[in-house]
Amino acid sequence: MINLSTEFRADLESFRGPLDLLLYLIRKEEIEIVEIPISRITKQYLAFLDILKQIDPNACGEFLVMSAKLMEIKSKMLLPEVPVEEGEEEELEDPRLELVLQLLEYKKYKERALILERMVHDHGLRFERTEEDVPDLDSAPMPLSLGKVSIWDLLTAFQRVQMALE
Repeated sequence: MINLSTEFRADLESFRGPLDLLLYLIRKEEIEIVEIPISRITKQYLAFLDILKQIDPNACGEFLVMSAKLMEIKSKMLLPEVPVEEGEEEELEDPRLELVLQLLEYKKYKERALILERMVHDHGLRFERTEEDVPDLDSAPMPLSLGKVSIWDLLTAFQRVQMALE
């Protein structure tokens, strides 16, 4: 019998980890990162986790940790607010704050990684000359004389070529 979890590995381009999945769900809902509706996002996250368990149960570890964090945030948000007595400062911190900061940092690095990936791709499209491709300047033929051609004639000709290519 073939063990599918070791033989078959599904790499979902969109979700390279739990933060990728959260960013996707937030974008899909068209909401701001700082205003995450934890209840709705947690339901969607857990639904995805159920699918992931069926595909590759070994890859669920990080996603389970994030789902536990989402559940913790959700439970903190459901707790009633403790009344603050007079003279004490109110220190109510949004339980989503740590997750929001983590998501913003991850998003920044992901965008920079995409920029670097584009730069690598663009660099791969370049053709580099080898030493054999570079002509020897001593044996190169003498440049042709342009005669009475001015720089403006060359620019006009170049412009005509460009317009012909469009």
